[in-house]
Amino acid sequence: MSAQYRKEKTVTAHVISHTHWDREWYFTFQAFRAQLIEMVDSLLGVFKDNPGFKFMLDGQTVALEDYLEIKPENKRVLKRYIRARRLLVGPWYVLPDEFLPDGESLIRNLLIGRQIAEQLGGVMKVGYIPDTFGHIAALPQIFSGFGIDNAVVWRGVTAGKTEFLWRAPDGTKVFCVWLPTGYGNVYCLANNPAEALKQILAAKANILARAPKANGPFLMMNGVDHLTPQGNVLQIIKGINRLSPQCQVKLSTLPDYIQAVRKEKPRLDEISGELIDAGHYFAHVSGVLSSRIYLKQANEEAEDMLRCYAEPLATSAFLLGMSYPSGLLRKAWKLLIQNHAHDSICGCSVDEVHRDMLQRFNHAGEISKHVIRRSFEHIWRKMDFARIKKDESPVLLFNPLNFVRTEVANMIIDLPPGSHRSLAVFDVEGKRLLSQAKYLGKNKKRCFYPGEVSRKIPTFRERDFWEIVFLAENIPALGCQSFIVAPADIDEGMKGPANIGQSENCLENEYLKLKVHHNGTLEVLDKQSGSRYENLHYFVDDGDAGDGYNYSPPFKDEVFTTKNENAEVCLIENGPVRATIKARIKIVLPAALSADRQGRSKKRCVCFISSFFTLHKAARRIDIETRVDNRVKDHRLRIAFRLGVRSRYSYAGAHFGVIKRKVTELDYPDFKKEADFGLHHQRYFVDFGEGRKRLAVCAKGLPQYQVVPDGTLYLTLLRSVGYLVREDLLSMKRKAGQSAIADWPTPDAQCQGALTFKYAIIPHAGNWEGIARDAFAYRASLLPYVGEETGNGMLPGQFSLATLTGTSVQVSAVKKSERGDFFVVRFYNLSPRKTLAKLKLNGMASVIKRLNFNEEPLKTAESCNSSFRLRPYEIKTVGIWIK
Repeated sequence: MSAQYRKEKTVTAHVISHTHWDREWYFTFQAFRAQLIEMVDSLLGVFKDNPGFKFMLDGQTVALEDYLEIKPENKRVLKRYIRARRLLVGPWYVLPDEFLPDGESLIRNLLIGRQIAEQLGGVMKVGYIPDTFGHIAALPQIFSGFGIDNAVVWRGVTAGKTEFLWRAPDGTKVFCVWLPTGYGNVYCLANNPAEALKQILAAKANILARAPKANGPFLMMNGVDHLTPQGNVLQIIKGINRLSPQCQVKLSTLPDYIQAVRKEKPRLDEISGELIDAGHYFAHVSGVLSSRIYLKQANEEAEDMLRCYAEPLATSAFLLGMSYPSGLLRKAWKLLIQNHAHDSICGCSVDEVHRDMLQRFNHAGEISKHVIRRSFEHIWRKMDFARIKKDESPVLLFNPLNFVRTEVANMIIDLPPGSHRSLAVFDVEGKRLLSQAKYLGKNKKRCFYPGEVSRKIPTFRERDFWEIVFLAENIPALGCQSFIVAPADIDEGMKGPANIGQSENCLENEYLKLKVHHNGTLEVLDKQSGSRYENLHYFVDDGDAGDGYNYSPPFKDEVFTTKNENAEVCLIENGPVRATIKARIKIVLPAALSADRQGRSKKRCVCFISSFFTLHKAARRIDIETRVDNRVKDHRLRIAFRLGVRSRYSYAGAHFGVIKRKVTELDYPDFKKEADFGLHHQRYFVDFGEGRKRLAVCAKGLPQYQVVPDGTLYLTLLRSVGYLVREDLLSMKRKAGQSAIADWPTPDAQCQGALTFKYAIIPHAGNWEGIARDAFAYRASLLPYVGEETGNGMLPGQFSLATLTGTSVQVSAVKKSERGDFFVVRFYNLSPRKTLAKLKLNGMASVIKRLNFNEEPLKTAESCNSSFRLRPYEIKTVGIWIK
């Protein structure tokens, strides 16, 4: 043994040979796949020549799917290595960003990934997620639902040790391994064992610099982005061990490493909740929450279409005799989840990648729409429309949520050309409902002939198109309700309750009164609490010298607001069911950054912003649609909601729960590695305020918010940036030359042109639990369907798949199982208190069994009515067999 190493303490190192495979990033998917073929071919050669070699394929199975599409002849040999545990695959389908996909999407990601891995020989039961930009609080519970009792993470963590217990809000704990120096700390070991030993010891020192209480063994990650395996790593390790017996190095796997550490029975600290600490370089990148905002909007629309409508409707139709479209829905999920890869959905790839993503979103949406239409058609034919008259049109409304709803529904209906002066809506008992009808004119409609008459070719027919809004009462949970649209006299339609619009700038219903001021801001009176809100909803624009990953202000920023601008305000729709005020405002902004990127340019550009404020009958929320003509670059546009009361906490809807976050001052510009601007993620809603004056903001595809101590919430509409990576950011301390993709132009990320944003506000008193259902109802509106021909079915005017009741209980999935002819319902407790959920199958005898997330039975309850106790934020999955 060389004297140089005699004084070294014993180092036990587990070397993990792996690759990190970004499916698309600075190259397109197809360009990276061509490299993937070469990498896997090289790997098969290394396996053949080195019987003891083991390799981890990045914790995701999509790489195998992509490879085998080109080289299906190698499936058998890959299965042999997977079965022998020499090639470790799964559990994910793709390595996702965790914050931007829905929680249900993360479960489906693991479900699909596990199925593919099992079909190929076995799944690695390690929660490997090394490169995402922070970690959601619910992830330990999600992993546990698949029988995975551990996690391996990098970003978002600051801890004294490399192992700890990570606790989810529901109390679930997993053994967590932290990679303090990332997943490539010895990505290429020197061929010379002495030099390789130096690398091992240096990697250990770097780990201890960030996790000083780490005792070992130490993880040495032999691989990094898009690298082929180091084929001689076994020979190098053998040389290291001969050179220094005190350095015990072995080629290992993550399961073996976790088992070895657990055998030592170390004393583990416990860390709870989300992991978003920004104490280390590139640890938590909150800027991706608003990069290329059009991707976030497209993603939520595709998720909602698939999860809230296509699957539950297909399940309902399946129970009524239709064949379940498993293959189509699986394809839609795959297309959607492929977009959830962390460099994809985050908007931090080259422009070509994100253009491909839009196609995948569109294709997933097209599949969902087809499934929705076919399912509606099947249900429609089962309905009893015998009493429908010749000039009447039945309509179905579907409620995708697990509670009964009474709210305004909106639909476009087309009728044969006629002389209808107006239309009215009736329930199946003949009671006329409060409604408004607007004639949209004549147009040609392409008509298809599905089902039994599918041999007819599509034709075009001229139709009258109408928009109808009406107050739909008592729409059943997870079910359909039928209504009748019939001709009505216009004068008769004017009778009844007063219009919601009180003047050109004032709306009022049972709960709210709002006024739009001359500068476009809102004044709102909450009639229930008596609280008055002023200075709501003005726009703030500042410079953004950041990149696809990070927001960063320019050195000399200029901030513009619309508080002192004049808006054109007018009432554009009015009636007893719905009224809308439009406010159009002009704002003059710098055209871009200055040439030196130190400030904003002197050149100015006029932008127009139009906001539409809509108040519905019996609604506690104000729906807002804002249209922006984005003609400028290098900037950030946000909406401000100022309460006038200081706010200590924000409560943000999260994955299977709500996250309470303390409102703090910014650490910019006095930060260590990454600036913390207080930019956070929300799903469905974010709530803030104090006492009886609180405000919830619900947004569709706008996941980033900030609350500042003076009681102002900022909702980010867009960030316009022009580069994939910049190394001159004021919000991050990094050395020049660290990024190989610095200064890569991404002009599409400037998000130029016409953009539309949808969100709502709910003034209220008390805590967020009182408005949660309103927030979920905003995202998952009632879905209408009008069929071509009425059937002679036996179903009455109402059909409900199931009723799921309980305080703060929300449904996450209703689908046919992957494992048999039963269907699956997943639900969770949204609140921090225990609750009781009651599941009732309406009119169907059934057997209900508890399932894990892999849809395998855990427990049987022989009853068609079943109650489930839920811990705070707990997720439960049940299987239902219809007798």
